[in-house]
Amino acid sequence: MKKSSVISVAIILFFAVLLSGCSSLMRKASFHQYENSPIHIDPKKKEIDLISSDVFRIQTSVKFQLGELTPTVSAIGLATSLDQYHLLTTRHVVKIKSFQMITSLGPIELQIPDDQKLEEETFIILDDGSRIKSQVVYSDEEKDFALLRAEKKIYHFSFAIGNSDDFKVGNFVFLFGNFQTGLNVRTGYVTQLNFVRYGAKGEVSSINESLFGVSAVTVEGDSGAPIFLLRDGRLELGGVVTFLVPQARGLGFGIKINSIMAQINRYLKEKGNLSKWEY
Repeated sequence: MKKSSVISVAIILFFAVLLSGCSSLMRKASFHQYENSPIHIDPKKKEIDLISSDVFRIQTSVKFQLGELTPTVSAIGLATSLDQYHLLTTRHVVKIKSFQMITSLGPIELQIPDDQKLEEETFIILDDGSRIKSQVVYSDEEKDFALLRAEKKIYHFSFAIGNSDDFKVGNFVFLFGNFQTGLNVRTGYVTQLNFVRYGAKGEVSSINESLFGVSAVTVEGDSGAPIFLLRDGRLELGGVVTFLVPQARGLGFGIKINSIMAQINRYLKEKGNLSKWEY
């Protein structure tokens, strides 16, 4: 065999090995992205059932001064246990800012200033009707999330905290929702990676990168509901429901988990506590 032929064969073999390695790496990279269907879930692990038990109903009641009256109003939502004491939910469920009053002209919304609040308490409601009081450890009004601490130990099945930087439109989602008719799990897809507002002339006036849209039907009472995505057939917490768009027939928006955990971890470290929920 001529020297040039030997060199040619060597080059071909080199590139064959190189391409084979690249193919393996590409398969590995794509395999570790969030999935677009639930086909890799192992039903024997019953992970959906176990994570369902991490989702709790919560109720906040606020007593406030209204002239000579001291009425009490309540809000109901959902929270997800992060461990045996801490839960994640939306802020507007645990910090009530307004209430509706029915008048002869129809319903009107009235604000509840903080200086008029006499008492505000949040309880976890268990299936037997018993309640566990919880305190707000940290909250962010703009992003609308809150970290709670229960006064007693609660159930927790461990799951992975996701990475919302990996989200792509079309990723499959599970939404563990509204307890007003019993726990139900709804499926859908990531529909957009941000929330866009338009101005009077149709121009883009703002883009909120902390939010993402899901097609899993979202209804009243879903505030704080967890949204899970799939990676390698395992569920990872991707965010929590913050609001829905009624005109879009149930299109919902969630707060991205990275946006939440970055602030919570920063807060815990400032307090001298080592965060256990790194994503």
